[in-house]
Amino acid sequence: MHVLSLRPGAVAGARVHAVAPPLGRPGYLLGAPVVRRLVRALRPDVLHAHYLTSYGLLGALSGCHPFVASAWGSDVSAGAARSPLLRAAVRFALRRADAICATSRALAAQTEPYAPPGATIHVTPFGVDCRRFRPPAGGPPPGSPCIGSVRALERIYGLDVLLRAAAQLMPQFPDLRLRLVGDGSARAQLAALADGLGLAAAVEWRGRVPAAALPGELAQMHAFAAPSRVPEAFGVALLEAEACGVPVVASAVGGLPEVVADGVTGRLVPPEDPGALAEALAAVLGDDARRRAMGVAARRFVLRHYEWSENATRMVRIYRSLLARGSAEGADAPSAGVWGVPNNRGGVGPHAGASPEAAG
Repeated sequence: MHVLSLRPGAVAGARVHAVAPPLGRPGYLLGAPVVRRLVRALRPDVLHAHYLTSYGLLGALSGCHPFVASAWGSDVSAGAARSPLLRAAVRFALRRADAICATSRALAAQTEPYAPPGATIHVTPFGVDCRRFRPPAGGPPPGSPCIGSVRALERIYGLDVLLRAAAQLMPQFPDLRLRLVGDGSARAQLAALADGLGLAAAVEWRGRVPAAALPGELAQMHAFAAPSRVPEAFGVALLEAEACGVPVVASAVGGLPEVVADGVTGRLVPPEDPGALAEALAAVLGDDARRRAMGVAARRFVLRHYEWSENATRMVRIYRSLLARGSAEGADAPSAGVWGVPNNRGGVGPHAGASPEAAG
């Protein structure tokens, strides 16, 4: 497998080709000739581009087929939906694609208006490595209840709503702890809000942690909160928590209801509603038997629907169907392997706690 990225990095089992556009990342389209030359030299069996408004456009301009284009979320919701230029780029990439993928049913529905009429959009979730993310022996530590989060400290993820909900929970759970894993531009504002709500001693600011440390962080949590205020396309961090047997309380927005079975693996609540969030968290934390049952159901749910190897197999089936179609049409079979064109948020390669950077 070969991976093309706008920055250097490493992916196990693959060769990474870092393309440096003349004007840096903002001028990525100037790297299109380099992409075309690489594709012609490597002759991949499949070209798979992730994120429609950058790598998707580069992949479409390469002229390579079969070409798979994957929508990630903000490329559609914040790009195509708001900018005529990006909308044109998304439509161009989707017209050139031999297969279109999206990480959730919600994102597939958002992408459909920009796709050619009658096009099939395959739902291909990223999935979770359930060998790494698994419940700790004996469950979370006894004692103080712990609500956790593994999200960037940005306004869109509603962590201010979580802090206000926690303040409402303190009379019922005076030893409550909040374990916030991640960092971001809202860190100072959130810390000030926690101080103002009297939560300074209850909040553990964990900052960014290595991917290998995430299962250990989740093992400390009795409940996972994801009070997003925007319609996220998917919720990998939520699935990682569920794989570890942690019930999830999340906003009913975007693709999040697809990864949380309300009343079974956790609870869904309206966004921007600290009272509803507090009530749902209290129902989970206040009943140990129910919390444990939800944790067992959450792990089972992920194993059944979102186990990483099964989702990878689903993607491989799409590749094979494209190759079979090409063979039936008399196309030559190139010798190179699958080509992955990853989105460039955070570097090349899978990044736990967020969507994987490369697939295929």
